[in-house]
Amino acid sequence: MKKIQIFLILSSFFQVTTAQYSPYQVQQELMDTRHPIDIKYEGKLEFRGTNTEMERNIQSATKDWWALIEEKKSELTAGLEGEKRALFLNAQTKWEQAYKADKRFFFSSSTFLRQNVGREGEIGCQLEFMNRVRKRALDLSEYANLFLVKE
Repeated sequence: MKKIQIFLILSSFFQVTTAQYSPYQVQQELMDTRHPIDIKYEGKLEFRGTNTEMERNIQSATKDWWALIEEKKSELTAGLEGEKRALFLNAQTKWEQAYKADKRFFFSSSTFLRQNVGREGEIGCQLEFMNRVRKRALDLSEYANLFLVKE
């Protein structure tokens, strides 16, 4: 019996001392690194209100993320030179074309989409496209941090 108690005490001690982060610390770190646009729309991009409110919030958030894309695109275009600049502009143009083509395909017939996934599913699709724009905006922010020399 004593061996089991000693084992349990030691195993719990090692478990506590070897853990790098507690779940609370991880959650706190994630909250500290959120983008201001994410904070602005916290709780507004969840299905808590009406469909119309949700659509309005998605459209507003998408506009904010696109504005960030344009800002970072300008920074990168001005800060990069030569081949890197051309490669970046080519990649960005291709990303925008692919995004627009996917969106045209998906939303070409709202009645067909709504019949297949319903009103909430259609809004979920809009949210997915907003998340694509969000991810690209955050990627461009990271590119600016990596490739632009800070003086």
